[in-house]
Amino acid sequence: MYRNIITFGKFILRYTAIYCTLMTSVAADTECLERFCPERVVSRDVVVDWHRYKDSLGPTFAGTSSWNSYMELIESHVRRMGLIDLRHNPFDYTRWQTSEWPDRSGWSLRIGDHDINVANYGANSGDTGPEGVTAPIVVLKGTELSALSDPAILKGKIVVLRIESTDFQRQIPDWLYAPPDYPYTVGQWLKAEDTVSASTASQLFAANLKGKLPFPEPHYLKLIRQSRAAGVALIFDMVDERVQGLYSFPVPEIYDVPTLYLGREAGRDLLTAARNHDSATLTLNAEEVSARAYQFSAILPGRDYGTDRDEVILMISHTDGPSISQENGPLGLLSILHYFAQFNQEERDKSLMLFLDSRHFIPDREASLPDYDIEQVLGPAGAMALNKGQLIASVHLEHLGQVEYAEREGRYLPTGQMESGGYYVTGYQAIIDIAERAMKLHQPYNQVLRSTDVPGIHGQSQGHWFGLGHHPRRLGIEAIASNMVSMGAYWTINAGFDYFDPDQFIRQVNVMTQITADIMRGDISEMLAEPVSMQR
Repeated sequence: MYRNIITFGKFILRYTAIYCTLMTSVAADTECLERFCPERVVSRDVVVDWHRYKDSLGPTFAGTSSWNSYMELIESHVRRMGLIDLRHNPFDYTRWQTSEWPDRSGWSLRIGDHDINVANYGANSGDTGPEGVTAPIVVLKGTELSALSDPAILKGKIVVLRIESTDFQRQIPDWLYAPPDYPYTVGQWLKAEDTVSASTASQLFAANLKGKLPFPEPHYLKLIRQSRAAGVALIFDMVDERVQGLYSFPVPEIYDVPTLYLGREAGRDLLTAARNHDSATLTLNAEEVSARAYQFSAILPGRDYGTDRDEVILMISHTDGPSISQENGPLGLLSILHYFAQFNQEERDKSLMLFLDSRHFIPDREASLPDYDIEQVLGPAGAMALNKGQLIASVHLEHLGQVEYAEREGRYLPTGQMESGGYYVTGYQAIIDIAERAMKLHQPYNQVLRSTDVPGIHGQSQGHWFGLGHHPRRLGIEAIASNMVSMGAYWTINAGFDYFDPDQFIRQVNVMTQITADIMRGDISEMLAEPVSMQR
């Protein structure tokens, strides 16, 4: 995974040369606010370099050296583009850590003299020390665990738990617009041989839900914590390769039941060995360390910056995650800022405010630090609140340039399609029209347009708006556009640069650049004048 290392200095020099060439060669007029100018976008070479560099860092978990290097990359570009009012909003948290895939030195499972092929650890799940823990084995299906009157009867045992796919996210929601070649139909039930996106998400959520979030049962982590087991080995219904480096999500708070992840083949190996042995040795050698990270904001000033008349478009994503696309949303936002930084300030009708959060993969995620929620830090008197002006709209990007994967005949392979996803907008006809025009112009593959405020064109629900995109509503912002793509193969640390498609990244970013330009030129009160009927 840690390959194609690009020195930071060389990379910055290359980007600076390209950026300076663009600034001097492209006419500085407002025509490219009224129509999309492809000559103003970040080049494919820069997009590739950004992602090779990010991949060379490995996982960018908040406060780690990799994360700090990633933030240095982001902030260096922000400065070169002329953004001002750069702010850090620091926070401290306790980080749990062990060795990262492909280094398995910190975790193992042994039965007799046989080593089981462990694919990853359960995040934040305690510590056995280097010697591990040896205990009797109990093998359970998920339904059997759920049926226990008291999970604490498993105290002191090593629990082998088989996880199966559920119906969570399996059914394709409705939409407002889909490209003619979109491969799925409304209401279609997805199978792992179609795409692994629903299968992986449903199993991960089942394994890591603990009764707090409003998602359907099973919530196995709640029962695992109640069990006080000596350790747990989760067998996912996935080919082993899918589970390599699979990161826990929703990310749990730190708990004390050391947990390991196995795929289907390793699980069969474990169950066979367990028939001949009563006990196993599970090792998860981990530690807790103090970590400091921060939220980041900066402003590309518009014509009225610094006055009460300033209208500001918020641009949001998060920075932390395990894979090449989790999270590369900030690189997409940099690409948008690159486009608008080439205009003179007086030509930008509105300011752009970049806001990057870093709590998505800390223990218990954003819920662990509620004082850093968007409405707290950007609201009145918040640590990163505007000094002048008003936030009037928001754009958001996550999970860009992803390829679709499936399991077919026991193999884990790309399907030849891009990962399915959606542009989500609030339910106002003008904003829907802006987004649909941009999607038709730039044609990002396998992306549909949705507004979860209203039924879709087939009269069905448009599903759940996942990600950070809808959070600005907590600030009273109603003009919102967001791109959110199913994670599919990208929950894993193993998903590096060779899983990334730069051309899809560019298509997705170009759509949101076009949307941002239309919002920048438009009158927000007019955009919000026509809410879409709930009846459609």
